[in-house]
Amino acid sequence: MDGFEALRQDHALLRQKLLLLESALNVAPDARFALRDMCFSLQRSLHEHVEREARVLKSTLIAQSSKQESTKGHASVVRTLNMANRLLLGDTTSPISEITLRLHQAVNELHRQMQAQEQTLFASLAHRKRSSRPKVSVPISGAMSMNEVLARYPQTAPFFRQAGISRTWEGHECLDELAWRHGLGVTQLIGQLQHAADAAAKRPVVSTTS
Repeated sequence: MDGFEALRQDHALLRQKLLLLESALNVAPDARFALRDMCFSLQRSLHEHVEREARVLKSTLIAQSSKQESTKGHASVVRTLNMANRLLLGDTTSPISEITLRLHQAVNELHRQMQAQEQTLFASLAHRKRSSRPKVSVPISGAMSMNEVLARYPQTAPFFRQAGISRTWEGHECLDELAWRHGLGVTQLIGQLQHAADAAAKRPVVSTTS
């Protein structure tokens, strides 16, 4: 599993814990022991997520602002949870209203933080993942239509023009049929098209910037 998928799974787990804590706050806000266990569990999962997120951010080239926003937001939630946890573990005379207020703040803030991350940070990571994925070259075959070949390898268009093959009228037909109709050797036609496709794939990209 890569770092991006691990962070997505973290968010799914955190949301489950947030839902449980929200339910407890709404149904039984006076249940200190239940709130204490849920708060501790959420705090531990968030701590693990923060550490994993830091490793992923360190290993990826994304906007520095996204890293800073992520770290800042999580730090605020962590502080709120730490305070609530200390109140739950410490003096039992602490007003439950103060504890539940802090927990509500943590829940709402973490929801907002994760939503913002998924719209910015996760989008950047997903784009980077797609960009780094190697493109698979599909060999040209006689069963492919002219339209399919041109869609995959637009650099083959000159060979079709030289052979007098019209995309407008014949684009949906397969190469075997086109070669037969135009008196061409299908093996030779496919070889020329594949050569053009392979040559374009290996051609270095020339920068136009000075």
